[in-house]
Amino acid sequence: MFSWSLFSSVVFAFSQWFIISIIAKLGSAEMVGQYSLGLAITAPIFLFLSMKLRAVLATTIDESFINYFYVRLFSSILALFISILIGLISLEKELFIILVLISLVKLVESISDITYGKFQQMENFRIIALSKIARALSSILAFALFMFLFSDLVLSLTAQLVFWVIVLLFYDLSKIDLKSDLLRRKIYLGEVKTIVILSIPLGIAVSLDSLSVNIPRYFISYLEGEYKLGIYVGITYFILIGQIVVTALSQVLIPRFANLYRDNEFKQINSLLNRFIILSCLIGLVGVIISYLLGDYILVKMYSEEYSGYSNVLVVTMIAGTIWYTSGFLNAVILGMRKFKIQVPIF
Repeated sequence: MFSWSLFSSVVFAFSQWFIISIIAKLGSAEMVGQYSLGLAITAPIFLFLSMKLRAVLATTIDESFINYFYVRLFSSILALFISILIGLISLEKELFIILVLISLVKLVESISDITYGKFQQMENFRIIALSKIARALSSILAFALFMFLFSDLVLSLTAQLVFWVIVLLFYDLSKIDLKSDLLRRKIYLGEVKTIVILSIPLGIAVSLDSLSVNIPRYFISYLEGEYKLGIYVGITYFILIGQIVVTALSQVLIPRFANLYRDNEFKQINSLLNRFIILSCLIGLVGVIISYLLGDYILVKMYSEEYSGYSNVLVVTMIAGTIWYTSGFLNAVILGMRKFKIQVPIF
């Protein structure tokens, strides 16, 4: 399980990193800023309305998947409309088009994510891994090809959206007998209400976490413009590489912590958690050392000369990342114990 999850996380992390890198190399730091602003606006909205249903589904043994699917579908469509409305009010035409495309990509990703919850519940991480790898490789192909040929972010995002829809329809949903469930089951408002009430604290917590990352981006965009935002995001994106790996490992641990908690195996929970806290510290330490020794070289090679001279910012970023990585594993324990309400005051 760990090998599949870790491998797919590395591939997916590389694809996200590659997108930022290729935009910087074939476009500009300003274009990176435009892309990042679209992500910064949509992420808290989609995360709040996603309510982390994947984790809730992965830790339950009783409720039907179809109810979770309905909740995620309707909440994702609502997130799409809210994102578009914000874009209409606050953005110029070019940025608005980018925002709409990113919102549609987020919508598709959100539907894929709830299918992952079903597979995670069954501890079938191979299907999740193959889906993430397919989405990662298609993203690389879309951005590499269209940015190379046209240096156009809108076309690149459109191609990514098409590829992700194909993965969703012909792989993710094909692995679930969704059609049979739709014919066999009706929407039970009582169950849906229970799911929403249980999950809302998680939505609040995860959106607050996202806002803590994105609020600096809003201010930089407003005060300094998209160019400086592109510089900032390019540097801080290194922290997300390790976080994606930590998140993937945490997803593997959540159902395991849930089973251990139901069996009152608290010593095993502590032992497993301590091992992964040590791992998170090692990941962060390696990042800090590499940033200190090779920061400028890495920034120029990964992006462009526009990023030279910011290695000190990269070092500080990786120190913060160490703390963030550790909190990811602590959060996995809380989710496994289904202590959802406590997440709001924590975040």
